Amino acid sequence: AGCEGLLLGLKSGQVWRIFLDNSLPILVTTVLSSVRCLDLNATRTKLAVVDDAGRLVVRDLITDTMLYQDANVNSVAWNTHLESMLCYSHTTGGLSVRVGSLPPRSPQSMLGVVVGLCGATAFCLRGNVMSNVPLALGATMWQFVEAGLFEDAYQVACLGVPLSDWEGLAQAALEALNYHIAREAYVKVRNLPWLELINDLKERQKRGDNSKEVLLADTYAFTGKFKEAARLYQKSGNNSKALAMYSDLRMFDLAQEFLKEGSAADKKELIRRRAEWACSVHEPRAAAELLLSVGESQRAIEIVAEQGWTDVLLDIG
Repeated sequence: AGCEGLLLGLKSGQVWRIFLDNSLPILVTTVLSSVRCLDLNATRTKLAVVDDAGRLVVRDLITDTMLYQDANVNSVAWNTHLESMLCYSHTTGGLSVRVGSLPPRSPQSMLGVVVGLCGATAFCLRGNVMSNVPLALGATMWQFVEAGLFEDAYQVACLGVPLSDWEGLAQAALEALNYHIAREAYVKVRNLPWLELINDLKERQKRGDNSKEVLLADTYAFTGKFKEAARLYQKSGNNSKALAMYSDLRMFDLAQEFLKEGSAADKKELIRRRAEWACSVHEPRAAAELLLSVGESQRAIEIVAEQGWTDVLLDIG
């Protein structure tokens, strides 16, 4: 450890590791033809080798196993900021990015050969001209999101993705109840309302107050996915939460549809809430009629009396 060393790729296909304080070289691996290009990742645990036949071979030096290979490659480089990411240029043109065990996404346009990769920028050489090629890492991030690997997706996003991808990562992590990644992503986009929600959900999860279905339903309700939220409330036996959500949103028709097969008590509560809303928007007659329909005569009388409708009072009586 701490000693300077050198990797040598030979025409015989052998790859040797040499340390300056050791006179004995170490054979690392052997490929089928002359070594054209090789690179070691930042943690010195993985080696990528390209031979003259255009074959790319990536090996794990700890377990001495081949991780994956590809064809028609002329150059390869590991990312200096993320040890599991590499990119390689094709003999037919184009640049592929690969992270971990996930398959590479479609090559992006590039001319020349890749000689370095730093963060979200690849360095490509064409003739005697070096150029910077920005990488579109959003697609790579979404590969990890779709696989449920949110920690890896976050690491890729930190290399540089648009705000829309950060928001997508935050939302996907939140719906997967991965509050740590969701919070980190929302911090990046500085979305305070979502951060407050996440803090509340984390506290409730920590206390064990609610099931996963209820926590996810609350998330759906906050994002405007009301029908999905209602279904989860119902699945967890919390019809009252769905009723309260629809009532707060004044979506009484949807609430009525939701309670189509609900209990009589829930249906009565919905009508009572609808009556209170009618009263708050200065529709006392409609409120009184709704209350009377569910047997809430006392409250109906109070509303009618406030309006001074003596004839209606006599009818109720």
